[in-house]
Amino acid sequence: MPRTVTLRRVVVTGLGAVTDVGLDVPTFWQSLLEGRSGIGPITSFPQTPDWTTRFGGEVRGFDPERHMGVDGREAKRMDRFCLYGLGAAVEAAGTAGWTSPAATSTAAAWPSAAASAASTPSR
Repeated sequence: MPRTVTLRRVVVTGLGAVTDVGLDVPTFWQSLLEGRSGIGPITSFPQTPDWTTRFGGEVRGFDPERHMGVDGREAKRMDRFCLYGLGAAVEAAGTAGWTSPAATSTAAAWPSAAASAASTPSR
């Protein structure tokens, strides 16, 4: 029996980026327009002589507390890639103008989304 695919509309309401060429969408976009590369020597963990590659695209300068309000102890419990994804999601929520109803009481990350939206230049 053939499968039926239902197409659904998607609306993009906010953008977020944490990359090797920018920690937010405006910086990321400007880096792309300028042809800037984020590739460089790997510095975030020790290299061994067995490694044949010593360069890559590292996210540099990302501070979870500054970017999304996650304190250092909480950030140490999370994998780096999760922090990057959460940082991009917080920026996207902020640029969309969305804040969680719990932002004022329990969610540490969401209050910074509103601040991110206020500090992000309009496109």
